[in-house]
Amino acid sequence: VNDAAADLDAAAYAKTSHDSAHVGDWFPVPQEELPAKRVSVLIAAKNEEATIVDAVRSALDEGDIVEEVVVIDDHSTDGTRAALMNLAEADARVRVLESPGHGLASALNFGLQRCACDVVARLDADDVFAAGQLG
Repeated sequence: VNDAAADLDAAAYAKTSHDSAHVGDWFPVPQEELPAKRVSVLIAAKNEEATIVDAVRSALDEGDIVEEVVVIDDHSTDGTRAALMNLAEADARVRVLESPGHGLASALNFGLQRCACDVVARLDADDVFAAGQLG
């Protein structure tokens, strides 16, 4: 046995300890950029003409994190659909779909199946996101 090779270097030993602060010293940790999180915002609406524009705009105002705003119109009889179509014409991220007409839960399930992102944020048609809420 070579005693010189068997001598323990205290500094090297400290780096091989289980102290996680030294992991990067021995095993370089990749500094890759994680892909930006993208979100689908899902809104179901029925006769929400008075509030739907503010709801959709609050989602769009969240910025690039919002890939799409999927709005399910559950057979509105007021001006909800017209307001939504105007929003969709102004911003390609807004998708307006007609539900099968079986109520809120059915409309949300219908919309959820059509969202493009793995992360879906739900918003009521009479509510708004606080600025930065999705970021």
